[in-house]
Amino acid sequence: MPARFVGEALGANVSWDATKRMASVSLGDTLLNIYEELPPEPEIVITENISHTVYPRVVRNGGN
Repeated sequence: MPARFVGEALGANVSWDATKRMASVSLGDTLLNIYEELPPEPEIVITENISHTVYPRVVRNGGN
């Protein structure tokens, strides 16, 4: 659920800091900072020699 919708529905002030990718929700003396979690960077594996390529296959009823 969007933090802005919930915060403002409860009477809080909600702001967004795009450089920090952080939402701030304040209600009275309480301040809550919510940081956007970005997906991890993909891992790139570089090798000099590739000896084979593995292709997946479907095996039914334990057969080959």
